[in-house]
Amino acid sequence: MTIFGIAILLVLLLGAGAFLILGLRGRRFGDSPHCRRCRFDLAGLVINAPDSRCPECGAALAGGRSVVLGRRRIMRRPVAIGAAGLLLAAGIGATWFAAAATGFDWNRIKTQSMLESQVMIAHNSIGVTGELVRRMRSGSLNPDRHARLAEWGAERAWRLTHTTRGWWGDIIVGAWERELIGPETLRLYAENSHRIRIESSATLSKNEHIHFSIDSLSVWSSAEARLGVLFTIRSAQIDGIRLRRTAPPGAGPADATAAANAPIAHLLLTQHHSRQGGFGDPSTSRLGVTLIPDELPPLGDHLIDLEIQWELHYNDSEDLDPVRRVQGMLSGGGPILTWSERRSIPVRIVAPGMTEPPRAVDDDDIEAALLQSIFVDNLRIYQRASTEYLVLTISGDDLPVAICGEVVIVAGGERWELNRPLVVSVERGEGSAGGVVYGFDPDVVDIVITPNPAHIHLLDGEREYWGREIVIRDVEVQR
Repeated sequence: MTIFGIAILLVLLLGAGAFLILGLRGRRFGDSPHCRRCRFDLAGLVINAPDSRCPECGAALAGGRSVVLGRRRIMRRPVAIGAAGLLLAAGIGATWFAAAATGFDWNRIKTQSMLESQVMIAHNSIGVTGELVRRMRSGSLNPDRHARLAEWGAERAWRLTHTTRGWWGDIIVGAWERELIGPETLRLYAENSHRIRIESSATLSKNEHIHFSIDSLSVWSSAEARLGVLFTIRSAQIDGIRLRRTAPPGAGPADATAAANAPIAHLLLTQHHSRQGGFGDPSTSRLGVTLIPDELPPLGDHLIDLEIQWELHYNDSEDLDPVRRVQGMLSGGGPILTWSERRSIPVRIVAPGMTEPPRAVDDDDIEAALLQSIFVDNLRIYQRASTEYLVLTISGDDLPVAICGEVVIVAGGERWELNRPLVVSVERGEGSAGGVVYGFDPDVVDIVITPNPAHIHLLDGEREYWGREIVIRDVEVQR
């Protein structure tokens, strides 16, 4: 029972009790004198004499408070109302206790309108949202109401908690499959379920390559995981000067030409399989890209203009293997919706030699301040089909120097290397690393961070990084 229900039950009990007391106390009728002690009728007797006494109980009648006028009679209607209210409150209380003892779900007997109004007040209510999904899967959810719920959930996708995120994904995808909503609602759902940050070094030497980092945080999930977004940076330029991808080392002329004409970057973000009970876990990913300009840009402040394309894909396959699901999503009938946007990133081009090379900081006092400020926000295992993915998030309050390096998880003599590096800038004060781990079962581990200046370009123009190994011991793994 909710707090609101308990409050109503208490009000009912108090009201019924008041009616019962009022009815039993009764009301006075008539004006004949009666003995206050025994209620004997004193009509016709002398009661004003100093020695007058009640012939029934012998109480002295002298004094105004010894005699009362009229006789009280029980009021049957208030007594009946009070008794009925008490019986009703007792019945409600007994029913509630019995339901709590047997685990009865009250949401099963609520009307759809009640469930809709409740879920729009508390959209993270596990019981109400789960009941709406159950009725949707059974085909008993009203189509108009289903469409309203899907649109409402798509608008609030980012604010949904992990406890109901998967169920809301089921409601939205189910409405699309029943043709109750259009692709624009799915676009709204996709945009509100992702935060994609594109960053580059704030200051570059004129002869430097330009490094981009693309960080994404996705919070969409559902039981079938049938939606996917292909995020593509199609082109980039500085004041009309095209930026192109670099070919890998040892590539031939054909590969170099293909790299130069290819899109800047692709990032495929698929829905995640919600865990039992509608739980939907967030996911993060990072992609690094190196670009070179067709010609050297002039010195000064510029904007890197990015042309970005989103493609929304749908796959109704029942195959839960993530690789085959992605292949089926991209090789299907094409995207169900495509839209574009433009973003700009500020950058300053300086003369060669003006930017300092990365410098490793190695100082005992700074080390003490660094170890005092950093802490592990999260170390969690995510299950994706048959693959386990470990995500580490590090934060720092008033970080004295940036951290960039490789992360190794150590436990029981075994080591697991995370392929995504850890980068924590002084300005942001947080960063994450992650990677696929195999045979990972410890509950408490040590975290070893080894500095690597190769990732300094991800630090938003910061040129100093911590140069010693960092060890954080006895960190609990969340699952």
